[in-house]
Amino acid sequence: PVVRLLEYLNAGRRKIAVLRPDEMVQSMSIPLVAGSRQSLPSTVEQLIEITNSEDDACGTGPGVSRVEWDAWAAYNKVACAAVGSPYRVRDYAYNPNSPRQFYIYPAIPPGRTGSVVASVRLSPAQFTLGTIGSDIGAVGSKYLNAVYAWMKHRAYKLDTESMTSEKDSQDAYAEFMQELGLSQTVDSRLLSGYNM
Repeated sequence: PVVRLLEYLNAGRRKIAVLRPDEMVQSMSIPLVAGSRQSLPSTVEQLIEITNSEDDACGTGPGVSRVEWDAWAAYNKVACAAVGSPYRVRDYAYNPNSPRQFYIYPAIPPGRTGSVVASVRLSPAQFTLGTIGSDIGAVGSKYLNAVYAWMKHRAYKLDTESMTSEKDSQDAYAEFMQELGLSQTVDSRLLSGYNM
């Protein structure tokens, strides 16, 4: 059924995003709200780096320093930009244990906003029956053959009693890994803990 194929399509795109996170990295502008604590947009999986601060009145500002989370938590700086002065983000901290949030310094004063340019890792868009004809986005046409191979792998896996289907499933998975430029041996060793 179409719904099952759609599930395989979305699963394949998520698997590519996990195995090739570099393909999901993009630079984007993130709007900021008043205060120190900020939230990532829903399409963002992970914050990699904030490169600079943006301000309509002042143009793009200098680079922003990353502060290690432990230092940020220990000192908990609460200074705020002076009202009326051009706002610039000077430092930021990101706690990997709370991946949907990051913190900026100085905090944005009440009633003001700002934005930063950040390098982020996006989540792959998930298709529905209504959006299947739209642009395939971040995991794009470059890995279309890999997505097809993943879908074949999952489809052949349905027939658990057939040795032929099991072999076809393994062949399709090997094709998937080859299309990504990855070694199946490396993947299996990583998942088994061999590298530890």
